[in-house]
Amino acid sequence: MLISSASATLTVSVSQFGADSGSVMQGESFTVTVSGLTGSGSVTLTSLQNSSVFSSSENSTKTYSEGTTSVSWTTVIADQKLSAQTISAVSAVPYSDSGTSSSFDIKLPPSIVTTVTPSSYSNPSGSNIIEMNIQNWGETTAQSVAVNLTLPSGATLTSGSSTQTISTIAGGEGGSGENVGLSWTVSFSGVSTSSITITTSPSNADSATDTISITVTGGGTPAGDSPGGGSPGGGPGSITPTQRNESRRPVLVPGVGLRNNLKLQAAIEKVLAKGNMDQEAFQNLMRLSQSITSNISVARSIRAFNGTTTLTSSFRHNGAEIIKNLVVYEKVPKAFAANAANITVTALGASGYETVETDPEYVFTYPELSPGQEVSISYSIRKEVNTTLIDQFQTELYAESMGIAQPPAGTGPSIVKICNPGERRCAGMDLQQCSNAGDNWVTLQTCSIGCEDSKCTGEGPSWGVMIADWGWLAIILTGTVIAGTVVILRRREKKKPFTMQVKKKPDLPPVSACLSG
Repeated sequence: MLISSASATLTVSVSQFGADSGSVMQGESFTVTVSGLTGSGSVTLTSLQNSSVFSSSENSTKTYSEGTTSVSWTTVIADQKLSAQTISAVSAVPYSDSGTSSSFDIKLPPSIVTTVTPSSYSNPSGSNIIEMNIQNWGETTAQSVAVNLTLPSGATLTSGSSTQTISTIAGGEGGSGENVGLSWTVSFSGVSTSSITITTSPSNADSATDTISITVTGGGTPAGDSPGGGSPGGGPGSITPTQRNESRRPVLVPGVGLRNNLKLQAAIEKVLAKGNMDQEAFQNLMRLSQSITSNISVARSIRAFNGTTTLTSSFRHNGAEIIKNLVVYEKVPKAFAANAANITVTALGASGYETVETDPEYVFTYPELSPGQEVSISYSIRKEVNTTLIDQFQTELYAESMGIAQPPAGTGPSIVKICNPGERRCAGMDLQQCSNAGDNWVTLQTCSIGCEDSKCTGEGPSWGVMIADWGWLAIILTGTVIAGTVVILRRREKKKPFTMQVKKKPDLPPVSACLSG
């Protein structure tokens, strides 16, 4: 995949093996090449400087010598899933040129999820069908997917190919990617305790390996010789895949699960790499939970298909401020999985996660969540469950701090106005007021009963509210006094204009005359 665009003199191109057209894969290295260089000097990828989107192990500025026309960075990584991104470059000494690549999207890489039926054999004999489902849970197309079936001694493949290649498997976020089904018929005769191995290897993603265990005890009941007649020991034979889907947009409420929950507090200390956090720090997390919850929307989906169930929660930041150290605390219903050991967790972009309880409960952290950014967490199990369990998942959000989103370099002042100074709002249970600069919301009072129409209901104003009220009144009064003073001075000027007279200095005698007497 190559994305190239010329702006001014320089041409900036972006390339990544295995990526879809017009995109790069999140978390995977790609190459940026700047062409059209002349003379000798230096060239800088401005997108790598102070950016939370792109990073590289290489210096953002590289020098080049006479005769060099292009410079490449081969370790650039997109750290966030976003759309319509560009890479820009500038050169200096002796010529000052610039260039920007064509727009591209940052997508999740391919993620192959496989399901094989049956998962085991006991005392196998005769012919039996093995069925496999392959699905791409990423957003990028999985390419050249090689599937290899390896049989033990005593097992013979009677239908299907032991080596197959699927050219492409289209992606789809949240379990909506393409499904590909394969099947084999295997005949058993005198097989010993061993296993069948199936390896699935895309050219642009990690491999997946499935194993069907074979146990020989001498007491099993053969399943018969006809294909599709059932698996040995009375297990399932040929199956007909069924699919069930549910989706929800749950409304989040401010988190309270952190209060007095020592296990959750300990897990947060681990994922934030901050030992011995005091109660004031945890109170700050809960206070900010009320602010961020109203600005984050959730989309939740569950899919049960062919022996697996996967639930995905996606969180999108709709606010104007950058959230620092976002903490996602989720409770998984025991009916979905009785133990965390039975769940495969995928949380792309998370800096880490901890199992709070094996019941199970999890906590995830994201170093930064920018306005418009979306992150997702998926839980997958190897069984089909009732999709109505989607309503039993519980989520609480916390954060360490919030900051103002800075505009791109050269586009304006560093302070972004997000509200009108003095304006008030309810953010959950917090009564907030816009700062004097209009660049931040300041919490004046955390309401005990509720917050409505920009004031706490059922209780009087706090000292913070009263001080803020007097502060704005003082500003108004000060402005009035200043205005009145100017009017009075102007009136006085009309009655008695001020004039200055300069008198001529008197003639002084010479210094010698003074000294003489």
